[in-house]
Amino acid sequence: MQTQLECLPCFLSQAIRTLRMSGMDDASIEKAVQGVQGTLLAVGREESPIEVAERIQQIIREVTSCDDIYADIKTRSNQLVEELIPRLVRGASRAPDLFEYMLRCSLAGNLIDYGVYGDTDPELLMKRVVSAPFVEGHHLEDLRNKLGAARSLAILTDNAGEVVFDRYWLEWVQETYHLDSILIAVRDRPFLNDATLEDARHAGLDRVKNAELVAFWPEERGQKNRYHATWKRLQAQDLVIAKGQANFEALSSESDVFFHFVVKCTQVIHFLGERTGCPVGMGSFVCWRNPGDRVSAPVQI
Repeated sequence: MQTQLECLPCFLSQAIRTLRMSGMDDASIEKAVQGVQGTLLAVGREESPIEVAERIQQIIREVTSCDDIYADIKTRSNQLVEELIPRLVRGASRAPDLFEYMLRCSLAGNLIDYGVYGDTDPELLMKRVVSAPFVEGHHLEDLRNKLGAARSLAILTDNAGEVVFDRYWLEWVQETYHLDSILIAVRDRPFLNDATLEDARHAGLDRVKNAELVAFWPEERGQKNRYHATWKRLQAQDLVIAKGQANFEALSSESDVFFHFVVKCTQVIHFLGERTGCPVGMGSFVCWRNPGDRVSAPVQI
C-alpha cells in the first residue's frame, strides 16, 4: 500500500496524540509538530504508511527522550485482555462454530489500537467478538481448510493486548491442529502500542506449544536488508497470517498471506471493495488474502 494524501491528516493526529501522552507542555508539542509537518511535506508517494509513521515516531522519540512512550499502556492492555479470557472461554462453550468464534476473538483484539482509537472499552471488545460483520468476499473457509492441512504457521502480530487474544487463539489452534511449529513475529523496536518481544513474553506467547518468537520489521524484508532471512523463514511456513492494518499496508502485495484486521481507514475500504466486489464497512473484520501472483511492487490503494 502506498501513502495517499488522505493519510497525512491521520499521521498528524497520531503524532499529536502521542505527544500529549508524553506529558510535554503545549509550546514543546507545537515545536515538535512543526518537525512532523516538515516530514509530511517531504513524503513520497512510493512510501508505505508504516514507513512514514515510523519516521514520525522517531522524531517523537528524539524530542521526548523516551524510547517507548506506550510502555505502560501496553502492559495495561495485556492485563485488561487477560482479565477477559474467562469470559471468552465461557463464550466458546456456547459458540455454534468454534473455529469462527476463536478467530473472532483474535480479530477483536485489533481494536486495541492507540494509534487510532485511544482508550479501549473492554465491553466493546466483548460485543465485537460476537457481533462484528466480516467483510463479504472473505476467505474464512479457505483459512479453515489451509489450517487443517498445515503443519507449520507464521503469524505476524500487531498490538499489545491483542497478542493476549492471539495467545488464546493459538493455544486453541495447537489443541485442535497440533502444528509442528509456529513462528510468531513481533516488532523489533517500539512503535506506538505494537507488541515487541518483551510485550509478547508478558502476554505468554513464548509459552505456546512449539512456538518461537522472532523480531521483524516488514519494511526491512528486502534482499539487502537485515530481515530478509527472517522474512524467508516466515514465508516458508505452510500458512502465513499477518495481523493488523499496518502489516496489511506493508505486505498487501504478497500472495498467500492471510490478512486479519479491523477496517479503520477509508483507503482500505476502497481497496477491499474493488478487490472483493462487495461493500466494506468501517469496523468490519477482515479475513482476506491476495489471490494474485507474488510481486515486489506495492499494491496501490
